[in-house]
Amino acid sequence: MIFNRLKEPVFIKTNSDLENKIKSLNHMKNNGVNNSYLDSQLLTTTLGLEGEKQIEYELSTAPFGMYILHDILLTYKDLTCQIDYIVITPAKIYYIECKNLIGNITINENGDFVRSYYNGKKMVVEGMYSPLRQSKRHLDLVHKRWSLNNKGLFSGIREKNFNKWNKAICVIANKKSIVNDKFAPKDIKKDVIKIDRLIDYLKRDIDNTEAEELMSDKTMKSWADAFLEAHNSCIKINNENNISNDYRSNDELRGILMDFRKDRSKLLNVPTYYVFNNSEMEDLLVIRPKSIDDLYDYKLLSEIKIKKHGKEIIDIINS
Repeated sequence: MIFNRLKEPVFIKTNSDLENKIKSLNHMKNNGVNNSYLDSQLLTTTLGLEGEKQIEYELSTAPFGMYILHDILLTYKDLTCQIDYIVITPAKIYYIECKNLIGNITINENGDFVRSYYNGKKMVVEGMYSPLRQSKRHLDLVHKRWSLNNKGLFSGIREKNFNKWNKAICVIANKKSIVNDKFAPKDIKKDVIKIDRLIDYLKRDIDNTEAEELMSDKTMKSWADAFLEAHNSCIKINNENNISNDYRSNDELRGILMDFRKDRSKLLNVPTYYVFNNSEMEDLLVIRPKSIDDLYDYKLLSEIKIKKHGKEIIDIINS
């Protein structure tokens, strides 16, 4: 029987850029910078880090061996993605997107994510970008790296088996959140997990994998080392080119905006440029407007586009 001898979780990388971002935001606040945008960034970033720490705790209590990397940057050509957790078990490699959201989440029959929460006494219901889609975009980038090289990091793995060994999932870290996925498509429902079910989810995949197909400790460790090397290479390149290692790169946001434009054009049955054209998208990436007023003040979009799509675009950029 081929099985890894590793009996407990091993963390290969635990630090996060979110910690540095929180320090920077607090430094700005302590030096007299006070505005609603800074406060919202500080709250969002703090919640994000708290959620990732909760996942770290859950993984650390697992009764089986695995390798864990936190906050990993990977590149493919001119694309960059940040992955909250890469977890390498004997059965699969998981790419985890963590969401620590206030309120409850409903996933409808179209796979759309809708969040509801109280702002004071007022109930707020708003759409949000799918965290599972975001995680799958990360997996797509990893797949492109593999397809380009088919060696080193992905040595010995055939393309047809890529999805068998690699899985994108979303973990909802707020234990108080209720996830209503009654009408969600099956392929989405199964990969959106409350944090208290995470270990059982990973263990079930191990238990359902034939013994001869389980990765050995040596293979798992080689994957972990390769991911860490790829991350460090990305950091080095960014530092040499004076590029920020912020957790959301322009490339990732560009991809999200392109997905939104595509979905929006289908919903309204209009050409994609009726939402925004490529030139307007690049302006959005440079300016990063934070409000509807910013869209008007910087003349980033026409008035009709702002009225039809402005709120959704601002929500994406601020999320």
